[in-house]
Amino acid sequence: MITINYVAQNIRGVWKMAFGGEGDGHEDLDFTTDGVFKSLWAIIISAPFALLAFAAGRRVVMDMPQYNETIFANAPFSLLLAAELGALALYWSASIAALVMTARAINASRQIASLIIAFNWSQLLGFMVIALPAALFGMTGNMNIYVLAILPASFLSLAILWGVLRRCLPINIIMTISLIAMLVLIEIMINTLVTHGAVAAYQALS
Repeated sequence: MITINYVAQNIRGVWKMAFGGEGDGHEDLDFTTDGVFKSLWAIIISAPFALLAFAAGRRVVMDMPQYNETIFANAPFSLLLAAELGALALYWSASIAALVMTARAINASRQIASLIIAFNWSQLLGFMVIALPAALFGMTGNMNIYVLAILPASFLSLAILWGVLRRCLPINIIMTISLIAMLVLIEIMINTLVTHGAVAAYQALS
């Protein structure tokens, strides 16, 4: 098990890696062998934030005239939440695999452990950032606030990932952009396939 202080320490390290501060973040992140396995807790901790963001997105779509034509209207919300959790686990696993293959391809195998640790905690921080507009939306019910907040939150999430990748891998700007684009594409593909697959299975069995 891990403690709240341990999680906060690693998140602080990721923030420093991405945006600077006292030290470079490496002193806060647990880069031990045990730290690799502990960082996988980030997946579990991220789940509520991911589901909150998903629920907010669905609520926004529900207010649109085309709602009945979307996938959200074709299956129970509980099924969609389960699909979102499954997609999160698959996306996270596929992203780690892609990062490991990239590190090996550029002869940076020694950085794989630290890359996995920093990526896992950066993803948690990114999901927390994305969940903030969703939480505001839930408290206020004001879609305008959500729309205004979600874009900068998304950019901040990407900036965190950008900083971590630049610190952990010997890659230039073009390679970093390409790597982030690949990770975003993986996320979109997996979310689409899992969600549509779950809805199709539900409709076939109903």
